Amino acid sequence: MSARQQGRYDDLARKWLALAERRHAHLIELRSSGRWKHYFSDSELDAQLYEVDLARGRFAKILGLEPPIAAPAPAPTETVVVPLTAAEAVARSQAAFNSAIESALSAAAELQESAEKSAA
Repeated sequence: MSARQQGRYDDLARKWLALAERRHAHLIELRSSGRWKHYFSDSELDAQLYEVDLARGRFAKILGLEPPIAAPAPAPTETVVVPLTAAEAVARSQAAFNSAIESALSAAAELQESAEKSAA
């Protein structure tokens, strides 16, 4: 089997891989120190880590390297509950109410259509 030849974009891919590695190291350091809470929500941090792992894998594949193995997330040591403000609580309850009304109207329309079809 022949060895992989140097591609014309290997230098560029190597630089992007190094950038993705630095980004990954930065996010891991933020997570381990707890400073991530100043910049991200829990789901945003997970999304950032997922995206950087995808980038690392893609650039490693371009270079013909084994994709890096994602570091497992450490178990959370504590759960922080952030109370909602009154305005946030009202907005969330209104959104849930509107969604429930839309679902009920949709179900009623489907029932009416089925009743009309069976009557005809």
